[in-house]
Amino acid sequence: MTLVNVVETSIFIRLFTVTNIPFLKLIADFTVQNGGMLSRALFGGVCTGLSSALAYKGDFSAGGVDIIAYYIGLKKKTLVGSYAVILNGATLLVFILLSITKEGWGDADMAARYVVGAFYTAIYLFVTKLVVDAINTRNKKVKVEVVSSKEALGDVLVESFPHAATKLKGKGVYSGKEKFIFIMVISSDELNAVMRLIQREDNDSFVEVMPLISVAGRFFTKPIK
Repeated sequence: MTLVNVVETSIFIRLFTVTNIPFLKLIADFTVQNGGMLSRALFGGVCTGLSSALAYKGDFSAGGVDIIAYYIGLKKKTLVGSYAVILNGATLLVFILLSITKEGWGDADMAARYVVGAFYTAIYLFVTKLVVDAINTRNKKVKVEVVSSKEALGDVLVESFPHAATKLKGKGVYSGKEKFIFIMVISSDELNAVMRLIQREDNDSFVEVMPLISVAGRFFTKPIK
């Protein structure tokens, strides 16, 4: 699927040109006249981030360093965007150093152009990361705590989702009734399904959802087929 994506990208780059589609020239001219390099960096970052994130959602990549970033993200069980920025940033740094070395360090104008270009490229990479991590939530984890009077709710949760849960016994301070507290860590893209299940099984339950920075230990992540 990554190979198909790369081939399609090559085809579309040749087809979607300002010569073939005059409307694209209007967009390009407007971008240049209203912000110049910054507008290009922002516009390009959003478009690239959107395309990469949609590819990740389909369990493939846009090619290039995205393949490596996606692999590292799966192994580390963390968001992909940061690794893509690190890999692309390293490539950018090597390119600048080699280019300046080839042209010579004495040309101040040339060096300034490379530095400015690197600055706007960094903005482009950062915007791409934000868009990718906002859409591709595969490795984003949340902790769900449920306070319920129904002990069987825990069994329903672990039967419906590929994650374990911890059950604690408690007592309502106001009601004085016995309560059960279920603690479960899930992927953020499973949250809506978990909430619907809880509401269906016990509409009177109390639910807390907390985002997690990282998770250590055994956590099931749906494998890529």
